Amino acid sequence: MKIRTNFSTSSAGMVPRIMMILWVAALLAALLIAWMAMQTSQLKQTKLDLEHQLSKLQNRHVAGIPKVFPRQEELATLKGRIAAISSISNNREGSLSAFLRKIELLLPDEAYLVTLHYKGDTREAQITAEAGSAKILTGFLRDLEKEKEFLEVLLTKQSQRTLNDKQIVQFDLRIKERLS
Repeated sequence: MKIRTNFSTSSAGMVPRIMMILWVAALLAALLIAWMAMQTSQLKQTKLDLEHQLSKLQNRHVAGIPKVFPRQEELATLKGRIAAISSISNNREGSLSAFLRKIELLLPDEAYLVTLHYKGDTREAQITAEAGSAKILTGFLRDLEKEKEFLEVLLTKQSQRTLNDKQIVQFDLRIKERLS
């Protein structure tokens, strides 16, 4: 009786394949390293260029500040003069822009001004505002009534309408400004 065993297989055919794979991997690694080195040098050059541009812009900015912007004292004086001129122009006969400024400050973000009819000689306005709920418009009405610049604030009509399957509440208001 003869027993034959072969516990190890011959790997002589595998050695050239393994060597080829290792050489290709080494070549790819070398190419990757070379590409990364080129990218690094390009990034360094770009960084230097950007730093140079930034320093030029900062120099222009620092040199240009006195020419472009007035000093703080001059700016405060100009603001005071503008406020004085605005108060003079607003105290004359009713100004629509002054009225709109007041309404804009009081109108909630959830409400919209739909119509406005303003009579400058009598300083009266008829406005229509709408919102998703009466609560929002009621708050707006209260704020208008608390405003000392308005002599009279009247709710002339309240209505509801549907828009895109949503209930919209409208208030028609008559507002009379105080004559100063």
